[in-house]
Amino acid sequence: MLSAIVIYLKENDAGGGFYDLANRLLNEDNEAPVE
Repeated sequence: MLSAIVIYLKENDAGGGFYDLANRLLNEDNEAPVE
């Protein structure tokens, strides 16, 4: 569910700022590498 939201933001957030923030928060939880 969260990943779907992040993908949506990645494709629709013109500035990319909110996507970057969400991705950083998800990475803190999962400790997964950023693509």
